Amino acid sequence: MQTLLTQLSSSSGWRVQVLPSLVPADLGEEVQLVVSLPPDPGLAELAAAAPGTRFVAVGMPDVQPAKNLFVVGAQGDRPDRQGFLAGEIAASITPDWRIGVINREDTGAGKAARQGFFNGATYYCGLCRSAYPPFYQYPLYAELPAQASQAEQQAAADYMIDHAAKTVYVYPGAGDDTLLEYLAQKGVNLIGGVTPPQAAQSQWAASIQPDLLKAVRDLWPRLLKGEPGANVDVPLAITNANPAVFSPGRQRLAQTTLDDLLAGFVDTGVDPQTGELR
Repeated sequence: MQTLLTQLSSSSGWRVQVLPSLVPADLGEEVQLVVSLPPDPGLAELAAAAPGTRFVAVGMPDVQPAKNLFVVGAQGDRPDRQGFLAGEIAASITPDWRIGVINREDTGAGKAARQGFFNGATYYCGLCRSAYPPFYQYPLYAELPAQASQAEQQAAADYMIDHAAKTVYVYPGAGDDTLLEYLAQKGVNLIGGVTPPQAAQSQWAASIQPDLLKAVRDLWPRLLKGEPGANVDVPLAITNANPAVFSPGRQRLAQTTLDDLLAGFVDTGVDPQTGELR
């Protein structure tokens, strides 16, 4: 973020200063913009005390926008879109549609990711019926509680392996690196929302992650124009793509779907808060 802000500020003739904390006394007339990462330093009060300065809160869902305060990422990271894109990617790279998702069972976000995954797979492969045995109904899914034990994670992974899943999307927070590494050792291709652990990189297809830098970069012209503050959604990005598993052609296809999701041309069909179908 600091590197990006330095690049953007230099083109506007501004200088970037990094502070570990912020108080109203730090805000003189020469301060044009404040971008803050968590924890919240009290941005609502600071914005009210310095109406001539623009503020950007990054990743602070409890902060409310104001006339001179933008909030980036307040609406969350749209797990339904992450799951939808993961479902399409999984279906596109997997012979005979043998795919599955491991999600959190105790959150609306986990359910939204699972249902989004189902819809994304269907978007690509339709009925997703296997042509050869073993015959199971794909996509598969397994759910894990918060702080799942190693035994519970092992059981979820074994369910995927025993039911011939060849690509699995592991929703962020559903399991740890041990789960990812175990699936990779068993030859399962992986899609996740994290940077892949070293031991899983050979089987890693891609990561689907919120792109905070792009959100701030896209917001910059609005800041320069002096537009009033608002909530700003965070776009998704496909990262850590492995061309040995996820070919460049399929990457282009997935990027097209992602662009259409962000533009509203494609809808996941899932309520991102509850995970229920719409």
